[in-house]
Amino acid sequence: MDEKKCCCRCVYHFSAYFDGEMKTGASTMFECRLEGCPRCRNLFSSFALTIKLYKKIPCASLPCEAQKILCDKLSVHCREKEKGKSENK
Repeated sequence: MDEKKCCCRCVYHFSAYFDGEMKTGASTMFECRLEGCPRCRNLFSSFALTIKLYKKIPCASLPCEAQKILCDKLSVHCREKEKGKSENK
């Protein structure tokens, strides 16, 4: 398998590894990949730093009027989706 495909497969598992959701064997294989591939290691470091920085950003609250508009639009969307499902039966 060429190196780019291996790196792409590695990227697919970043989130699971970062969140501690990988099984031990898979986690060990992932760590070996990071140790042996500078590209994967750099991509993962960038991924991890991005997540850490994102978590430091304070959450902004949505103004009440914007919340109402959003809820109304989501309700309409959900009703239309349900209506479409019932018509397709």
